[in-house]
Amino acid sequence: MPDITLASFLLDRKTRGETFPLGPMYISSVLEQNGYRVDFRDYQFYPAENRFNVEHIVSFLKDSADIIGISTMCNFLPFLVLAIEKIKQQFPQKVVILGGPGPTAVGRQLLTSFPFLDIIVFGEGEKTVVELMEHLLAKRNLDGVSGIAFKNNGKVQVNAPREEIKDLDSLPSPYHSCKNLKDYSTIGVLSGRGCSFGYSFCSIPTVFGRKVRLRKIEKVVEEISLLYQFIENKTPMPQVFFSDDTLVMDKGRLLEFCIN
Repeated sequence: MPDITLASFLLDRKTRGETFPLGPMYISSVLEQNGYRVDFRDYQFYPAENRFNVEHIVSFLKDSADIIGISTMCNFLPFLVLAIEKIKQQFPQKVVILGGPGPTAVGRQLLTSFPFLDIIVFGEGEKTVVELMEHLLAKRNLDGVSGIAFKNNGKVQVNAPREEIKDLDSLPSPYHSCKNLKDYSTIGVLSGRGCSFGYSFCSIPTVFGRKVRLRKIEKVVEEISLLYQFIENKTPMPQVFFSDDTLVMDKGRLLEFCIN
């Protein structure tokens, strides 16, 4: 039995086909690196015409572990909330953790409005989810886990924010733990996180902060080489793109990368 079912609901089929869920796969890789057994599921591959159907979402999450981690964007959040209510009615012992851009922006409001929701992870989840799993499996109080909101005796408790990950190169590659990498038509590569601008319509500063953190160029090049080894001989070859929001802000760094 896996320790956690990690489900990705990042749908983008209309624009780029099946897109590699970079954020959730970073979470999966970090959990596996720390010895947890992960049952990873990507809803993009669920065989249904209408993926926004609540019953399909419930079916997709059947036979899941007692701890379910869900990553989603804003567009899918309302349907997930309805599905989670049905899941909790059938399996009240299951703990559901919501994370990603959608829940991060409205975490407190979600827990206040929907009493069946358990835990919201804010922003970057790699360090948070490892600490959270330790507490959940040991049945310890969640007071000391930074970067989350949860129900404490029926009241919504928002813990202190978690410090941003300074060294992004310390994270394991998101491609190692993916069993079906060749099934994706578009695959993202991470070179940095954060955006120094604070536009109210954008979720990036909320999720990754306004301080831009960059990976070492040689590490990024290394990872791209590894990625191409994983997907070699695939026809057609997947599109590979940078998932950064501020890739071209530093002209000198961009030129250095192109030279490499």
